[in-house]
Amino acid sequence: MTIRGGETNFRRVMQRYFEVLNENNSTRVTAVFKISSGDQLATFRWCTFFDDPMKARGEWTNEEHTFEEVYNTKFGFNSYRTDMDILWGATQMYGDYVETMKLVPEMSFMGN
Repeated sequence: MTIRGGETNFRRVMQRYFEVLNENNSTRVTAVFKISSGDQLATFRWCTFFDDPMKARGEWTNEEHTFEEVYNTKFGFNSYRTDMDILWGATQMYGDYVETMKLVPEMSFMGN
């Protein structure tokens, strides 16, 4: 996704999003990368890592409240909807929304 003049808002929403996931012990494994060369500099890649496609979103461990309810409690009434509108209003998508890839261990180096 490419940010159209709203990088500060994008970063704020992402920080809040991952803060809620972290505080609620979500098992989701996600990373956001910012392109630093070779493309538009306001381009970000949002990657979610998983072993089982049926569990790609991880597990939400808060049994009493949904993600949106926790987000709104932490950041204010209706902040989830407001922030998601800001996030998607500031982004421009290129190509497919989802690309699914599979790790090829024999062609990968995972460190020591």
